[in-house]
Amino acid sequence: LIPSMACQQRLRTLLAHAMRGAVKDDAGAWSGILRRTLASSAASASSSSSAAAAEAMAASRNVVGGRSMAETIIRPPTFLPVGVKKYKPTTPGFRHRVITSRIGLWQGKPYDPLVRGKKRIDGRNNSGRICVWGRGGGHKRKRRVVDFKRKAHWGVDGRIVRFEYDPNRSAHIALVRYDTEGVDDPTSREWLLSPLPGSSQVAYILAAHGMEEGQVVQQGPDASLDVGNAMPLRCIPMGTTIHNIELVPGRGAAMARSAGTSATLLRTSKDDYVMIRLTSGEVRLIHENSMATIGTVSNGQHKQVNHGKAGARRWLGWRPQTRGVAMNPVDHPHGGGEGKTSGGRPSVSPWGKPSKGGLTRKRRGNIANPFIV
Repeated sequence: LIPSMACQQRLRTLLAHAMRGAVKDDAGAWSGILRRTLASSAASASSSSSAAAAEAMAASRNVVGGRSMAETIIRPPTFLPVGVKKYKPTTPGFRHRVITSRIGLWQGKPYDPLVRGKKRIDGRNNSGRICVWGRGGGHKRKRRVVDFKRKAHWGVDGRIVRFEYDPNRSAHIALVRYDTEGVDDPTSREWLLSPLPGSSQVAYILAAHGMEEGQVVQQGPDASLDVGNAMPLRCIPMGTTIHNIELVPGRGAAMARSAGTSATLLRTSKDDYVMIRLTSGEVRLIHENSMATIGTVSNGQHKQVNHGKAGARRWLGWRPQTRGVAMNPVDHPHGGGEGKTSGGRPSVSPWGKPSKGGLTRKRRGNIANPFIV
């Protein structure tokens, strides 16, 4: 059965309404809409042969997760977005622009009790001097208070209410509510969409890849080994993929927090320390009481983003950077020379450190940090 043009337009309209949350997440209603739409398409395609129609129907009944492919596509999303969005080349700036998909993220404002004001420092230090080049301007942002310690609700099960975009980090964040005691059905969508309690019962956490709305989130030594649950490193088996890792117990996560990053637990507790391997290949020793979260950080397609034009970088607070070969010798090691010179030496930073593959750390036997293996 080949849907008519009107049928295809109807499906696209329904999909657009679903992505905006205009239609409730009712699987039965969506199945009815799909059957009626396909029935109208069948009536318009009655002139085709029965064998070809049966073959087309068999091809369209590509079952995914117990539902047909069409039902899977038009069902409103309740999970983290996956994939990228490419723009049509209607303008030069859109021709190569690629951003990560935000379908399924919360379209409203963030949870106000967990929002703080944020002052832009634009690359200045406490005395007002520029210490980071190429920063300044950009859109105003508000800081979301993210729980990196995961100890405020120790041993209490929470439920994921929604996923949100955070302009201050590359990963997505999840809003979790912990007032599940006394609730008849904490998995119901009505309870998840009910008014949120006070800020003491709600928290933002880093969203892990594979999370879904309504999922149980646990923290503590007795938590299950499910994606998004946090526990001390001594409770995690060897070979587990983890993220959101504390370097010092109780200080909050400091490693593997950006989009798509993770680490692997290589060795369980020995002399109060465990061994982990980062994606860079570095192997570190971390105290067994440090907290870590199971899984990989969400928004792994962030590395495929292409801003498309210089103005998009300005929106994010990045200013143009001057090449070192265009500076004077007093400003950069590559500066000076008669005419267009190439620098006259291997590429280095403004402070003389090799910038293209050179060694910037002491050899392994002379490392000052004993926690790097």
